[in-house]
Amino acid sequence: MATIYSELTAHEQDFATNKKAPYSKDGEIKNNEYTFANDTLESGGNSVSVVTLTTDDSSNYYYETETTKSLVVLHYTAGRLKGDVGALTTDGNHVSVSYVVARDGTIYRLFDDKYWSYHLGSGAVGGNELNSKRGVGIEISNAGWLELRNETELWAFVNPDVAGSGKHYCNTTDTDAYVKLDTPFREKEYFATYTDAQYTSTRSLLKYLAAQHSIPYEFLDETKRYELFATNTEAKDFKGIASHINFRSSGKWDIGQAFKWEKLTEDAPADTPAAPPAAGPAPAPAAPPAAPVSNSTAFALPIDLGKGLAVTEENRDLFYEHTELSNHGGYYPLGTNTVWHGGVHLHANVGKAVHACADGVIVAARLPSDAMLANGEYGSRAFILVQHQAPPGGFEPQKPKTVTGYTISSPTLNLRQTPGSSNKPADDVIGQLIAGDQLEATGEPVQVDGGLWAPVVVSNAADPILTGAEGYVSAHERYVTPLYAGGPPAAGTPGLAYYSLYVHLSTQALEVGNAGLADIAWLRADGGVVTAFKTLVNKLPLREKPLESQTWFTTLAKGAELRVVDAPEQGGDGKYNWRFIEVASGDTANAGKRGWIPAQPEWVQSIANIMPNTALLDALRSGNIVKPADFVKAHVGAGDKLWTMGEYGSPDYRSAMIHWEIFSQDNLVPSWRQAVDSEDDFNMDCQQILGLVEQDFFGSDEVLTADEIDRFYSTNPSSKLLRQWACQFASEWGVDLDTAIDKLKGRWFTGHLKERIAPYLWWDEAAAAGVPLPAGKKVWHYNPIALMDIAGRVAPGGGGLPSGEDSGPADIHLSVTFWSQYESGHGFEPGDTSCFKAAKSMAEAAGATVADPSHRIQVGLSEDEDGKLSIDSAAAEQGRKYIDRELEAGRPVVVGVSHADKSYNVDKLTDHFVLITGRKRDTAGNTTYMYHDPASGSKGADTNSNNRFSIESGTGKMYRDGKIADGGVVSRRFEVAMVRRNEEALA
Repeated sequence: MATIYSELTAHEQDFATNKKAPYSKDGEIKNNEYTFANDTLESGGNSVSVVTLTTDDSSNYYYETETTKSLVVLHYTAGRLKGDVGALTTDGNHVSVSYVVARDGTIYRLFDDKYWSYHLGSGAVGGNELNSKRGVGIEISNAGWLELRNETELWAFVNPDVAGSGKHYCNTTDTDAYVKLDTPFREKEYFATYTDAQYTSTRSLLKYLAAQHSIPYEFLDETKRYELFATNTEAKDFKGIASHINFRSSGKWDIGQAFKWEKLTEDAPADTPAAPPAAGPAPAPAAPPAAPVSNSTAFALPIDLGKGLAVTEENRDLFYEHTELSNHGGYYPLGTNTVWHGGVHLHANVGKAVHACADGVIVAARLPSDAMLANGEYGSRAFILVQHQAPPGGFEPQKPKTVTGYTISSPTLNLRQTPGSSNKPADDVIGQLIAGDQLEATGEPVQVDGGLWAPVVVSNAADPILTGAEGYVSAHERYVTPLYAGGPPAAGTPGLAYYSLYVHLSTQALEVGNAGLADIAWLRADGGVVTAFKTLVNKLPLREKPLESQTWFTTLAKGAELRVVDAPEQGGDGKYNWRFIEVASGDTANAGKRGWIPAQPEWVQSIANIMPNTALLDALRSGNIVKPADFVKAHVGAGDKLWTMGEYGSPDYRSAMIHWEIFSQDNLVPSWRQAVDSEDDFNMDCQQILGLVEQDFFGSDEVLTADEIDRFYSTNPSSKLLRQWACQFASEWGVDLDTAIDKLKGRWFTGHLKERIAPYLWWDEAAAAGVPLPAGKKVWHYNPIALMDIAGRVAPGGGGLPSGEDSGPADIHLSVTFWSQYESGHGFEPGDTSCFKAAKSMAEAAGATVADPSHRIQVGLSEDEDGKLSIDSAAAEQGRKYIDRELEAGRPVVVGVSHADKSYNVDKLTDHFVLITGRKRDTAGNTTYMYHDPASGSKGADTNSNNRFSIESGTGKMYRDGKIADGGVVSRRFEVAMVRRNEEALA
């Protein structure tokens, strides 16, 4: 016989599909119909996915009054999902919670958590109203306590006052369906279990709520967790996460001792996977990735100075301060030893991780393990050289594209005498163009009949009669392909090679067992079976035997790398993919420990072999310059660890630092100011510098001393100009020392200087070893901080941020007072047809005067029987850009939407008007627009998460999903048909 437990999955799927839930009202069973909207809630770096429910059948089940939150209260529903949601959204009942967590982990949001409803009940310690107002309620769908009958059956929903009441929930053989307590809790010993999906979703939701409302992520002490608050004051003062039993002395069991509170601790893994594999042989491990997992975000800074590695505006300025003010010497491009300096010095601690600044391949490395080979007169001579690819045009900032013409992309397209297509005589058509015909633009496109029309002259047509003809064509992307000035690079155009150099690296023991090498991915052997894992969760259990029943002896940190080693025994319980491992890195407390882990994909990630390539280590150990690509793939991503920091300086004064430099054969940024040294000797004589840069950078002194250059960078604003200078001179790493030193004679003592400097040069040796280097030693140099900044803005996938910009439009939310079209007192007659008047009135109160409809941007072209629009995508893009400009100017925008096949307004498509008040990007980076909907008296404001326009991929249509031409207006699918301009922006 079927039990409730056996049908729970189908029950929840039915609700998700049909979106109906029953409730009892005045002795009658009714059904609410709901509209679902998928939302992502974000706060403080925490995000959670929810399904927001709205219904025309009921809205008066909570109070739309904002209250300050300091508490979260967990409940279980003592029911099933449909009944749970129906009861909690009963019209006029005002007993509800913001969230219901289904058994499949779906979080249903019944109302915004800034509002409130009663959820603690009469007699609650500390007061039902006070704690309901300050407490966000979460109901976890669960049957609650169970009653044992007939020795083998467990029944739910039992009314103790009604004999035989309840429903058969499960059998005692269904051991995953219930928990039997060792000691009864409030006289009950059997309780229904919760799913791992519910624990995971509840944990994510709690993290979000804690961040959103500054609620401590803290539980009551275990000694008090299942007890009633002792006093009203204690209940009122508690801040954190509690449960219903802490407020009610009787008649409530939620959430009791069957609930596993430990699963709500941050990043705690579930005891069992949501869908454990069947008993039997352990599944084969996943194949290793083709290359080591990269941290690439296109560009990065090489060390963490406290703000991470990302090339943000804040981090860029921190690096400028570090290299120009906080530390002396190592400036770009002026060396304090009167020679060119091609990079900057970065200071930290010996052993600090050094990271790749961009995606690339390590083409050369000198990393000896013997200190005598690794160090010279001035400290470490160890280095790594990485080759990268810039776009064919380098990192030159892109100028706005100018449309010079069009290619016809549709099968046919009319060439007209005048722009537009409505109410035109037949002879307005000059002729018919076909796909492939070429047009030259003769002016800017104009907006006519809701679309853009381009003035053109036909430069090449299949019909020779049309060649040379002038007229207008639709500029819609479906019909024409724009041609831009300069055009794109030819197919196959190679990118420009450039190099990043990291010098003065640390000395490492080049041994397989050196834990310091474990997180340097480029050293690893390629291919082979998976011999390592990385933990994806915190507190992953490590056991002595491959048995779930055995208590673990320690838990592993998130991010730990684990090396698979020979197991002392085989077997296991067959429930998991048990693997015997040794902790290699990423978890200092457990380093070197061995044991069994359940290597499930939700808990660990298979990674490539973490054993270094022994042949590569042998080659590096020699102290010679090595090409790593001869041994391994040597690919690195931006942010990947290269090595660690060593020391540099005179024998009497050494400091932990690296030299970071970027150079190239071709100039990557031609628009920057340029200095070109015509000689090949690397020496910078003072008169030459005064000519290359600007005379007023320095006084009339002929010799640039260290103190003078320090003062220049620390006090002269002109020093900042040098950040964006591209300087071409002979690389200091391949300089002719005899020629260079000869020029230095007379400036200071140069005895034995050649012997001291020579061990640091590497260019000639690298070239002899076949390292791919520029054709000549005279190369372009850049301030590497400035180059990464501009590269991130110009190159595809760049991560750098220009001042005041980011990779997408910034979020905007205008403060616009909401009122309904059914409200009086706002200068219009309220009623069913007053949506435009209400939207216009709200706009005017916010400082925007809606212009007459002749100035509208007409997006919709036609509609089907359900009110779904066919649109002009070019007009849709124009409309969005207009909305963006107005929002950025602080003005809301009225738009007309279609939700049914009606002919109410000037365009015969618009059925309703709303007021756009903001723009917001979701976690996936998609732009949405929020709006006030005057058709609702209580939930029309833009704070309602249902009031969001999304952008349809491909067409650019703005829409809000909902019922198709059915139900109340506020729950229907909206599609933007027109954008009404404001008078303030008509110029």
